[in-house]
Amino acid sequence: MKKNNPLEKNKDGSFTLTVSITKNQLEKQKTKTLELFASTLEVEGFRKGQVPPKIAKTKIDENELANQSIQKILNQAYADLIKKHSLKPVLPPRIKVSPSKDKKDEDIIVEIRSCERPVLVLKDYREEIKSLNAKKKIWTPGQEEKDQKEESDRDKEEHLQKILTVLVGLSKITMPQFLLEEETNRKLSGLIDQTQQLGMSLEDYFRSKNTNLETFRAEFQKQLENEWKVNLILEKVADDLKTVVTPEEIEKGIPEKAKKTADRYLLAKILRQRKTIEKLTQI
Repeated sequence: MKKNNPLEKNKDGSFTLTVSITKNQLEKQKTKTLELFASTLEVEGFRKGQVPPKIAKTKIDENELANQSIQKILNQAYADLIKKHSLKPVLPPRIKVSPSKDKKDEDIIVEIRSCERPVLVLKDYREEIKSLNAKKKIWTPGQEEKDQKEESDRDKEEHLQKILTVLVGLSKITMPQFLLEEETNRKLSGLIDQTQQLGMSLEDYFRSKNTNLETFRAEFQKQLENEWKVNLILEKVADDLKTVVTPEEIEKGIPEKAKKTADRYLLAKILRQRKTIEKLTQI
């Protein structure tokens, strides 16, 4: 396998890995793939696992054999390159296979695209949050205790939103273009499925919403960026404030009927965010 400058990494965290599969390498892997296929094949007159390769080859499509072999090579190459270059992809890779541009070269050139997670920079926030909290604690003369209680939930929600607004204003995020493209395409794919079930085209759907594809993409990507920003802000603040969620807290938050199927990682993340937000109100 040739590896001339296999990694191209962009400043936004997107990256492309280029893998070259030689004819000899592919043939060797096809032999291994065929042997594996033969070991599970049942053919009259032969014991399972004892089917000769020549006969096994007649039972599998040549293109399928090649595709499985290429996939096997790519899986290993991708894992090796990710480890070598210390990459931490957050999305499954997008793969583009093409023959070499050099007609004399029978290599298969493969481009593997993915990205690392967005990078967030958060300025010092403590003084601004402390000032915001101090204003919240100011008591208004003449305000009855009953009135304060009735408005407490609404006020708390508004205050939390102000805190997040301050944090967002103090942060800057770099979004990988690959992530924006992949998530937007995934969203559009789901939308197409939904509109087809309703007997509508995508164009009809956009027309009913008084929008278009370009506007939809822009608005969705802005929403996606905001979601990533808030989550990364809370993660960074949680680290800064040393917010910890115990196993006991996680188990306590799971209903008894859901103990076996609960996503404890997701629950831990949600609980950590809640505790972090509570800590922010106490700065």
